[in-house]
Amino acid sequence: MKVIKTQAKDRIVVDVMRESPVDRALLRTRRLAVMVLIVGLVVVAGLSSLALMSGTALGATLPCATCIDDPPKLIVGADGTAAGKVTVCNQGAVASKLALTLSDFTALGDNNAPFPLNTTRRLSADSAAERGLVDGTTELDQRCVAVKVDVSGLWQAGMSTATLRNGPEKLADLQAVNLNAPFHIKVDGSNPEKLDLRLVKGQSFDLHLRNEDAMGYRFRWRLDLPGCAVNDVAYVRPNRSVLLQIPRGRCYSDISRLESGFLRSATREGQLVLEYEPDANLEPYALPRRIFKVQAAVSQFDPVWQGVWNTLFVFLLLLIGIAASLSIHYMLPMQRRRVAAKQRLALLEGRLAGLDTLVPARLLALLRVEKKRLREELRQLWPIDPTTEAALPKFEAQMDWLERRIALVASAGDHLSKLNRSTPLAVPEADEVHAACRAVFEVIERQQAVEDDIKVAQAALDQAARLLATATHPPGENMLKALFERAAMVRDRISKGVNPARHEADFDKMVQALLSAVPLQPPAALSVPEYADIALAVAKAQVVADFKLLLAGAQSADVLDRRSARTAELLSALCPGPDESLRRARGIVLEAEQGVSEADLVAALREARPADLRISIDPPRPLPYQRVEMRVHLQQAGFDEADARCRIKCAWNVTGGDIESQDWVANCFFEEKRAPNRIRRLWARLMKRELPQQEEITVAASLYYRGEKLVDVPSVTVKIEPPKSYVVASVSLSLFAMLVTILLAGIGLIAGAQEKIQSLDWGTAVFALLALGFGADVLKRGLSQP
Repeated sequence: MKVIKTQAKDRIVVDVMRESPVDRALLRTRRLAVMVLIVGLVVVAGLSSLALMSGTALGATLPCATCIDDPPKLIVGADGTAAGKVTVCNQGAVASKLALTLSDFTALGDNNAPFPLNTTRRLSADSAAERGLVDGTTELDQRCVAVKVDVSGLWQAGMSTATLRNGPEKLADLQAVNLNAPFHIKVDGSNPEKLDLRLVKGQSFDLHLRNEDAMGYRFRWRLDLPGCAVNDVAYVRPNRSVLLQIPRGRCYSDISRLESGFLRSATREGQLVLEYEPDANLEPYALPRRIFKVQAAVSQFDPVWQGVWNTLFVFLLLLIGIAASLSIHYMLPMQRRRVAAKQRLALLEGRLAGLDTLVPARLLALLRVEKKRLREELRQLWPIDPTTEAALPKFEAQMDWLERRIALVASAGDHLSKLNRSTPLAVPEADEVHAACRAVFEVIERQQAVEDDIKVAQAALDQAARLLATATHPPGENMLKALFERAAMVRDRISKGVNPARHEADFDKMVQALLSAVPLQPPAALSVPEYADIALAVAKAQVVADFKLLLAGAQSADVLDRRSARTAELLSALCPGPDESLRRARGIVLEAEQGVSEADLVAALREARPADLRISIDPPRPLPYQRVEMRVHLQQAGFDEADARCRIKCAWNVTGGDIESQDWVANCFFEEKRAPNRIRRLWARLMKRELPQQEEITVAASLYYRGEKLVDVPSVTVKIEPPKSYVVASVSLSLFAMLVTILLAGIGLIAGAQEKIQSLDWGTAVFALLALGFGADVLKRGLSQP
């Protein structure tokens, strides 16, 4: 069996193999050779020892004739003196005279270079009998003599050495140990008991020490700091300074950039230990030592840049805290008010649904445009804008007025809806309801209304509600009296009018039929249906009376013919049948009075030239988000004011979208298109790009009759009035004041903030700075001022 051990670095591999007979023979031979070699070495060593002991073996001689066995160490007293004994032996074959001399003591200085101490030495015999031997007057035979050594002037602490010679022959080096070292080594700085370091991570640095004693010191120093443990040996000369160099890369490689370069320099506390060590052989002795506290500030950058970056980061964190405070105490309330306004606008959606046939289209379009305008205006009220706080009350006042207007319109529409569907009101009361709703609509069309106007509109709605509520009640005495007074007036007016030519008999029959059901004297009571029938007959008779008076008041035969031409249409609207409509009959009378019929207006529009129509814009140069009224005008004043226009639909087209209105009068608003600023213009010029041009706003309209397009109204261009300079200046001044307030608040907090974070780690310091910025009362007071 053969075991082969192979050692590679930290492991041992053992190979076990089967051995052959030849291998066994070789192994025995090798073992025998090793045993012979060991025996030979032992024999040679024994013979050498005997020869040395006898002094004659192998022809060897003694190493020296005069020798000193085990020279002593001299212990220096506080006065700088030392004494001791040296035993000098003559080991030579013949007697000889001694010529003993002791050199000056030297100590090791800087770079281990020896320097003399200028001591006083004296060699003397320990007894009077041996004085001649020590003085060299008597020969010393083969024996030993005790020599007394006295030294003074050993001022240097530590180990000093002198050479004892016998003539030119060196006998031994005598050592003197001075343990009386003041060791007054201090920190060379403002505080001699503490070491304050300003270090840059990754760079070497020095420790400055000062020796205040008249003797130099060789000492071992050790710097104990977290992440920095360095030790070495140094020497300081008397009354001089010394630099202890810390090489680059030996310290603080574990400190991160966040800790040493973010908010402040990293701080480490430890100690510097100085141990007096004149010689390594003096370790068993109690030597003096000094311990200094060390506080190190470790920076990531050079001092100037470190201060700049620390101040910048502290300032940024303070600004973040200030911004958070601004968000919570200023922007958040503004945003809450904006959200509340958005919710109020959202609740208005659908309030106007189903009123298209009851409320004038112009009024509905006006309210929808106003709601959309307020929504767009609200988007421009940014929470961070200082002017938002002053603008929101005005905006909320507009919201209040819009809500009241929509509520009034919805209430009026509800009354009209009940009037047309479920509530059978007589014509006089229905006319009162319509009149009340028209009064409400007139108030609503105003951009602003005084409280008295709103009260009048609300009173009108209350009256309409009361009429609707009493629709199923029998008419009272006052209602009957008013109805028959109106009937008597109608009879009188009919008698004063003129029947249209070729329709005299038809008119007389219709008047007789209408008034036959109306008693000359009011009855004591009437049922609701009877009252409604009589009221309808009186209303139709009143239309006939109005038409006959128009014919009687015709200024010319042409006017009389044109008015008489509407007789058949009027009879169709008054007589029972598919075309019966009291409202249409009243409209025919009004058209006959104006002299413009629906057919006349349609014919005129079909033949109109571009110069015959125009679009007016009020105001001509609107401000952004200001309500604008657009109206189509005809060149002929009679057509422009004709009641027949209500049956001609107008389709509006404005740059950026259509207007939801089919009336000849429409309302809208325009957004502000901001021009590129100087920076964007300069960048576009450098990049050779074209700037986006502001699109002109054009307003056009087309007139339709029963789906047929009659004419296109020439378009007009609208120019948006830029914001007034005082408005821009006010916004800029508010923003500038807010920024200055924030900057001054941040700058005022920097000094106190940097002082507070010195004793905190960087994570805690971040939260401390954010909290300090968040609690800036200066900012709150500045923003709370108007």
